[in-house]
Amino acid sequence: MRNWIIGVIGVVVIGFVAFMMLARPAQSPSSTAGNSSQKSQKAEQSQSPSATAQAVSIENFTFMPQTLTVKKGTRVTWTNQDSVRHDIVSEDDSPQKGLSSPLLGKGETYSFSFDTAGTYKYYCVPHASMSSMHATVTVTE
Repeated sequence: MRNWIIGVIGVVVIGFVAFMMLARPAQSPSSTAGNSSQKSQKAEQSQSPSATAQAVSIENFTFMPQTLTVKKGTRVTWTNQDSVRHDIVSEDDSPQKGLSSPLLGKGETYSFSFDTAGTYKYYCVPHASMSSMHATVTVTE
């Protein structure tokens, strides 16, 4: 019985440490902290193409919008609104492999300019098993 209790306590401690490591703010210089006043958009909403800038919010373990259409040359900025850390990483079949952010803490942002037309599928590595943590940017000419 005593060994069982020690085992349960060990699992709880390991789970807590793992959660705290994901929840800590990122230390990477390539991410920038900032306040976001961007409005949340429906997760499945597709925005019309724009040649300037677009925003994606990460809230409640969801990229919002999950489908975004932009013109070539558009800079997209992701802002993490969750208290846990997330990242943005290209899936293997995306045309531009450079889409790869550090883990972002709450309020931190990551920006990427889409200079090549195509469909960019991306996801959050720590939460890859969640369908809401997969999204797409379609870049048009």
